[in-house]
Amino acid sequence: MRIYPGTPLWSTVAPEQAGETLADYLEKPRFYIERPLTMESLYHRLELVKQTMPNWALGDPPPEFMETLVKLRRRGIRANMWEYVELLQRLSGSRPASGK
Repeated sequence: MRIYPGTPLWSTVAPEQAGETLADYLEKPRFYIERPLTMESLYHRLELVKQTMPNWALGDPPPEFMETLVKLRRRGIRANMWEYVELLQRLSGSRPASGK
């Protein structure tokens, strides 16, 4: 869950005790994960689901994706580029990074 300043979760996490400010949290979002969940376990579960959902992309796309999308834009394709994720994953044999 995203942590917003002034909320009960903000009080629970108490980021100011770690020297962080309200502006830090608004500039770069922070998220609270309740134990026993971890980022690793969440990404593992997402990867399992992604195996049956080829149109899912996790994390940032690899540079090859971005290069291809730039080429498509240069050719005048102005569609929602997320529509191409599944096709690009299939054609390139690569997968977006998991963000780990």
